[in-house]
Amino acid sequence: MDDNRVDLSLSTLCQGELEAQFQKMYPTLLSQCKDGDKASISIVIKFEKFKELSTMVKTEFKISPRFPATSKVSIGQFDDDFKVRTDPATKKPTVVNLFGGGQAK
Repeated sequence: MDDNRVDLSLSTLCQGELEAQFQKMYPTLLSQCKDGDKASISIVIKFEKFKELSTMVKTEFKISPRFPATSKVSIGQFDDDFKVRTDPATKKPTVVNLFGGGQAK
């Protein structure tokens, strides 16, 4: 076995890439949270032994952030036809290009 190899750990998995991605991801995740928000990072690690090489194993990971969810509530009313009527969508404000004087497209 090569003398440069190290024992597998979370910080050495995939040449340290899991640790690097985690260190990059969690500050971004926290910056998106407001007081009281909950967020998470899910990590899945998979192992696959090679069929013909009994001492070799493939490792892979997937790291996924879950940012705080955004939600809104609206109330509607339905009649006998069960079609819901609700308030219309809010119109988006017009964006004006200050440098050209016209509207931005």
